[in-house]
Amino acid sequence: GRLALPGKLRDELSRSERPEEVVAYVDPQEGYLAFYPHEQWQLVEDAVNAIPETDRRKALARQLGFNAERLTLDKSGRGVITQKHREIAALSREVVVVGGLAKIEVWERARFDAQRAKEEAIVSETLRTVEVPL
Repeated sequence: GRLALPGKLRDELSRSERPEEVVAYVDPQEGYLAFYPHEQWQLVEDAVNAIPETDRRKALARQLGFNAERLTLDKSGRGVITQKHREIAALSREVVVVGGLAKIEVWERARFDAQRAKEEAIVSETLRTVEVPL
């Protein structure tokens, strides 16, 4: 249940005001685990709190609360992934760790490969129809 983040991603986290503190959030729809730096998770909480008090906000807040855990990384960038998170994300011994724009994603290898193939088709189609300066 322990995961060591690659050095490059640890370096990215070191820019946070609290580099050892992340929020681990498992996305039940997509089936991956995400690590959010302290400041980025604060933006998520602020966005939810800005939604008017409705059933939609309550449901979203519960979903985030149920699927999020504060996690403290040691000096080597290692942390313990809860059993609940491992089960929901179907994580086994072989995982893929990728840096996103605002978070770090941890995927089970087969799930990642399937998602990547699906997204490559979407990106290819998008680049044919939208001007993106890459």
